Amino acid sequence: MLSQHIATVIKKYYDKIADGIDLRKLIASDTANQLSLFYDEVQELQAFRSKRKRNVEFLKMLLSRDDEYFFQFCDLMRKVYSEGKGWMRYNMGEILEQEARISSGGHNAIGGNEICKLAQNVKFPQLDQYLYVIKTEIWKKANSSESYQSSQTVFGWLRNVPEISQKRYVIRKNLLEKIRDQLLVLNEDLSGQILVHGLPGSGKTVAVSQAVQQIVLQDACFHRYGVYWIKIGDINEIELLEILRNLAIKLRVTWDKPPKNLLEISQYLQEFFSYNRKLGKILFVFDDIRNQSYMGYLKFARKFIATSRTLHDSNNCRIISSPDCLTQDEAMNILTQYYSPKMLLDHRLLIEQAMTKCENLPLAISVLGGLKLKKTRDWQKLLYILSTKDTDQKSIGDGSVLHILFNFGIHRLDQPKQHLFRDLGVFKRVKIPITSIMSLWKLNELTARQILNELSERSLLKYVDRNRRYYVLDDTMVDYLQYPTNPDKSSQAYRRGLNRRLVEGYNQYCKGKWHTYPDDGYYYQHLIYHIQQAENNDLLDFLLADSNWIETQFQIYKKKRYLSTELQENIRCLARKQLMDKQMQEELLNILNRYQSYFDIKKLNLVQFLLYCGPKDSWIVNQATELAKQHCQRDDQHYWVITGYYDCQKIQFSKNLSKELDIEEEDIIPRWSNPNYGSQRRVHSKYSRDTDRLVCVTESSTNHEIFRHPFAKRRISEVQISANGKFIACKIGFWQSEWKVYNVDSGEQLRFILSYPNGNIRKVKCCLPSLQFCPILVNDQIIFMTTDINRRNITTWKIENKQIVNSSKYSSQEEIKQWEFVRNDSKILLCRDLDEHKYQIELWDIENWRYHRSFQVPKWIEKRYDGKFIISQRYSDLWLKYIKYLDKDCAALVASYDNVVGIFSDSAFERIAIDFTQNIENSFQPIFECNKDIINIDVSDDHRLIGIFCWLRNILRIEAGHVDSYVSINVMQDIHDLAFIAGSQRLAIYNPQCKYPVQDCNLASHETIWIPITSPPLTLMSPPNSDTSHIIDKSDWAVIGDTPVIANLIQNGRKCEYILQILRGEKFDQISKHILDRSYDRIFLYNNYEFIVLLRLNKCYKNICINDDSLIHYHVIITQIKYVQGYSHAAINHCREIVVIPMRNDVNRLTVLQSRYRKWDQTLIFILKIEYLDKNEKLLIMKTFVETGETDYYLDNSSNLCRNIKVIYCDDYNLIIHQYSATISMTSVKYYTLGTERSKIKLFTEHHYDQWNGVRNNINKITGIKTGGNLKCSSFDDKSALVKEWGLDDANLFAEYHADKYQCTEYFLIEKGKEKMMINSYGEVLMKSYLENMLHLDYEPDIFDNTENAWQKKFFIAVDRIRSKIHYYHHETMQLLHTVHSPNIKNPYKIKGNEQQSLYICKDNKSHRYCVIKILQGEVSTIKE
Repeated sequence: MLSQHIATVIKKYYDKIADGIDLRKLIASDTANQLSLFYDEVQELQAFRSKRKRNVEFLKMLLSRDDEYFFQFCDLMRKVYSEGKGWMRYNMGEILEQEARISSGGHNAIGGNEICKLAQNVKFPQLDQYLYVIKTEIWKKANSSESYQSSQTVFGWLRNVPEISQKRYVIRKNLLEKIRDQLLVLNEDLSGQILVHGLPGSGKTVAVSQAVQQIVLQDACFHRYGVYWIKIGDINEIELLEILRNLAIKLRVTWDKPPKNLLEISQYLQEFFSYNRKLGKILFVFDDIRNQSYMGYLKFARKFIATSRTLHDSNNCRIISSPDCLTQDEAMNILTQYYSPKMLLDHRLLIEQAMTKCENLPLAISVLGGLKLKKTRDWQKLLYILSTKDTDQKSIGDGSVLHILFNFGIHRLDQPKQHLFRDLGVFKRVKIPITSIMSLWKLNELTARQILNELSERSLLKYVDRNRRYYVLDDTMVDYLQYPTNPDKSSQAYRRGLNRRLVEGYNQYCKGKWHTYPDDGYYYQHLIYHIQQAENNDLLDFLLADSNWIETQFQIYKKKRYLSTELQENIRCLARKQLMDKQMQEELLNILNRYQSYFDIKKLNLVQFLLYCGPKDSWIVNQATELAKQHCQRDDQHYWVITGYYDCQKIQFSKNLSKELDIEEEDIIPRWSNPNYGSQRRVHSKYSRDTDRLVCVTESSTNHEIFRHPFAKRRISEVQISANGKFIACKIGFWQSEWKVYNVDSGEQLRFILSYPNGNIRKVKCCLPSLQFCPILVNDQIIFMTTDINRRNITTWKIENKQIVNSSKYSSQEEIKQWEFVRNDSKILLCRDLDEHKYQIELWDIENWRYHRSFQVPKWIEKRYDGKFIISQRYSDLWLKYIKYLDKDCAALVASYDNVVGIFSDSAFERIAIDFTQNIENSFQPIFECNKDIINIDVSDDHRLIGIFCWLRNILRIEAGHVDSYVSINVMQDIHDLAFIAGSQRLAIYNPQCKYPVQDCNLASHETIWIPITSPPLTLMSPPNSDTSHIIDKSDWAVIGDTPVIANLIQNGRKCEYILQILRGEKFDQISKHILDRSYDRIFLYNNYEFIVLLRLNKCYKNICINDDSLIHYHVIITQIKYVQGYSHAAINHCREIVVIPMRNDVNRLTVLQSRYRKWDQTLIFILKIEYLDKNEKLLIMKTFVETGETDYYLDNSSNLCRNIKVIYCDDYNLIIHQYSATISMTSVKYYTLGTERSKIKLFTEHHYDQWNGVRNNINKITGIKTGGNLKCSSFDDKSALVKEWGLDDANLFAEYHADKYQCTEYFLIEKGKEKMMINSYGEVLMKSYLENMLHLDYEPDIFDNTENAWQKKFFIAVDRIRSKIHYYHHETMQLLHTVHSPNIKNPYKIKGNEQQSLYICKDNKSHRYCVIKILQGEVSTIKE
């Protein structure tokens, strides 16, 4: 929780931060993730259009975090300012931090002269008003404080590195130099581990901390990604798992399922650092590793230094032994900081004897100094105790010299303070905040601070009295304090008593309201542990069932992507109260871990959470539905459920498509490694459309990245991967291209070495057009081949050590037509010219680079009258385009001649050289034929499947040397290429222009239906009679009655036909289709109209249609289809032309802006804009009466041309249009009345103004009845005039939305009866009110096409598109009743519901998904806040 003084500082500078910081650039500069923002938080902040709103949202996050986060924020701003970023014009980070330090009491604050100098150097004009405060208040407070010391977390380099007091410790030069030298080496190396071991209290931690600070701050090492200090100590596996989870969150490690054990979290971290290689440069410090098995879980860190009391099994670590004791001079240097030189000289002999008895241990010497012995008899008494180990002093501890010394030091305290200090042994081995100490001791803060300062002076603990006051105990001291003071009492009973005192103190502090205790960083994290140790089972049961306690814990843990162990126990207890069994509880925890951000921690309704986040149609959702029904009947609760999902863009008419790979538009086709050599990997590009292009290698099974390399603005045109997936090749550029080869595991680039026959070698660049890896390993070597630009030389290369050397070379006098490796083989297939009419096909085995066999095939063939194919010498006949070699189950050549694919085979195929041109009519067997050219063919690794790509995708299956069956791959998108994935019968389909450019079809799936081929060839001369190539052209939705309906216009490009698809029901499972006789421009559904309306705007040039020959015209055609439920083809179809509208010759197109159905007079209303070739626009309004077909239209014929026509508001009677008039350089707002059956559409009033001159608009009394309505407009320049024009309330309302604050120049106030609504010129709602009840909406939802959402009788519905939430407010009180927040609803855009407001359809803006939301049970009207 943020300290109050820091919160005060933030509020003081609130406007300066909100207006003066560019958060987008600050986040981009945060390479070390000091802000600890998750990806979804960054995306949410980036989604805000207004800089101020983005900063305000971040300030909310800042106020909800802790002090450490605030100082990290300040540190990041200081870093950016020091780097001279032009947009960071003042050192706000320094100012905020110094204000916070002064407010906390002046410790570690900058001096008055320095802060005034800092203030005077501020260049940002808006901070001038704070100079006086800085010069007065800071002068007073800072002058009395200590001199300024720079924070040890300078620029985020040192994270949690402990500060070492010069008073208690000295610099051990020899040990420090050893550690420093190893750290310097580690800074230069790619990886390495250091282990420092020594006895407890020997100063390992101090020496490592000093060395790390010195090498970072003085030697400028590890600056890029800094140091992470992690305290391990004597902890169990659950506690270590918690530590590593927290580390993963700070590093933004992502996971599909939260790690449940140390092995899983270690694997996640290893995978993270394997592909984030730059972050692998972080130096980790693991302090005090006591359990040897933990070393294995920490190997994810490429660079680390660890301390330990014992020498663990560490074969790869560089070992540094810490001297067990200080030298005499080092020990004396420490004591000089506690005693005067005279005192040390007077008692030197006794002091040296005491140091010898204490074995010169660093910790013992510090405690010895803290004893502050002044008299000779005190030193003699200490020597006696250390020498004889007096039985009176031996009762506590293990008898070691440190424990004896601790015991002696504690006995020198007053009796009450002795008990208080021993009570500190109850706490865990972490930083203990002063609030928890106050609760334990039951003292006020001032008294507690005085005692802690005294204990710190005596070196019994380390107390930090700064921003957040806390103390730290040495682990050896903690071990001592946990021994019982009464030898007759067991250790367990003693600790139980300590924990009971602590729990009692917490209870007294918060007066039994456990959730009200301040978040001091310890209480909420460890209270359950202490209650368990206190064995207070009644309190434990109460707390785990307390919803207030759980809500507060959720607030604290809400930024984590996993649930803490204590919080999981809380949730299980709450789940039992909500009637969940154990199986549901565990499933609930799994879903909560994944979708924690969707859980409403204020309501703590776990059943509702499962209804929103459970997998579609899963058992968990079904059981949650049953529980919800029980709760409705028992508690009169109301639950909301998402019953149906539908995605227009993913209608699949084929069962072959199995999944889509995670790459983006314009990325190149991936390549896969051979799974026979380990886990399969794939290489692909990312962000090919941007300037930060990457090449990535991912595990195919898990999708986890293991390698990435940036290429910035350089274009990636091709990628290849070796058979074992350990090497990749990237082709950079197109015409002037270069191949670069990388080691995936190490990230290193390999160099090409060209060797000559005379023994000379030189480094070269691989600027060749083609590179292919051998699909298998040859003698455990990676081999690939390249070809030159002239296509006459083939070179093979092999990878040796860290370089690439040339191996063999093949040269041809003729150009090589085709060169490639045979699938899953070490042979190379070469196709070159033999003579004018023949090609020579050669196979070479690269294992020994020897000739294998050859074939002669014709260049051109033609089909004879009897269906046989013969050799042709005419260039216009079928030409050989592709050739493939099969030799697994059978030996054959697969050849593609334009639109024919066939197999060359021979009874004596095993001969080394075969001439197929001698008897081609018998040796060439056609297997596939179509009426369009073959674009590409490919063969699977087992040589049993042949992929053929033409205007459709067909896969032929070969059995016993013959084509056996086929299957057609039907996908929604056009494709550019296809390729079989290595080691499988999966086919990758590729189109770089699609949102998902690569799709993966599993042909081995049981769902793949193979169609037998009775007599080859398979001949497909026209598109098959199937639903392929169906494209959703237009779509609309509505709730007709209480039934959700979606209507899609589908275009079948192959058949040139148009289909109307209708889906009904809560799960959209009732489907019907209708073939249409023509295409249509739009489709409309209306909530209160049972017809589907199709609109066609037909541009016509015929003179006979209108009298004026000089004008073109549009025929407006409407078709109405009434779908009768239960009969898939029973529809009443009314098609008629409603109007012919003459237009100017330069009309480009008509666009429909909005459409409505007015129920009371059965009228369809269409609002269109006419777009001209010169980009100007005009408004067109049409209304047609359904029964009579009579049509009235209004065409804006004003002389002023306009642009950017937008509908601000539209209901059954009123239309408000916003447009820019180019001819008069003015913005216009026009108010139209839409007329009735007796009146026509007309322009009621209009206003023209300059929108950049501070104008504000108020649309008043849009009453929704047939007459009335008013539009008024005024400027904001004169506030008194504004009050006079609108009244005080409305004027103040406008003042809240000042242009400087919201970056908008126009606002509209719509009033309807007792309700008001404020919207901006984008059509976004800013405010909604009913009488005096007002709701301000900072996320700016749209009012949608159906403005009825704004004036409903029960709910006001608002969609938060930024956070993907749908809010339901009470229509009168404006109180939030319910929020729909589900991972199944992404990018919600518009929502429509039935009249009872119990069922809704929500439409997704980006992926065109639909979902049905409904209230599970009960009357809506009974819902209460």
